[in-house]
Amino acid sequence: MKTLKLLVAAALVLVSVTSWAAMPKQGDVEFSGSLGGRFLENADTMLVLTGRIDIYYTDLLLLGARVQSGLGGDTAHTGAAEAIYLFPINDVSAAYAGVTAGVGIVKVDSDSDLELITSAVVGYKNYIKPGLALYGEVELGTILGDNSDGFFGINFGVALPF
Repeated sequence: MKTLKLLVAAALVLVSVTSWAAMPKQGDVEFSGSLGGRFLENADTMLVLTGRIDIYYTDLLLLGARVQSGLGGDTAHTGAAEAIYLFPINDVSAAYAGVTAGVGIVKVDSDSDLELITSAVVGYKNYIKPGLALYGEVELGTILGDNSDGFFGINFGVALPF
């Protein structure tokens, strides 16, 4: 619960930041990284580190990949393709929704297995200056395989478009 409170506090700071940069355009590339929590139904809560690379296929559609490492009593290390669609709010911020699908090695109670992992994400991104954005997202997903499970995640991060 303490982790959730810290994540919510970080989200409030994210939303309150003033902005003056324009959003990236078609052809731009964006690297991003985040820290968050993943809350599973049948396994331990995990601290999640995420790295992403996305290409702005259009001004509003990002296609890319994400690598996540979930650490805790149980672990999950995944790689996934992702598609994210932006819903601009103004010139410097956008809500977004997307889907991910990939594979990962999930360890629950000393049992490691290769699993299929899918998720849906929704979030908010704010470009605070050229080449720098802050974002927060919520992820709802499933792990399919021997360690099948459902999960809810919250991530906060920094994006570097160029």
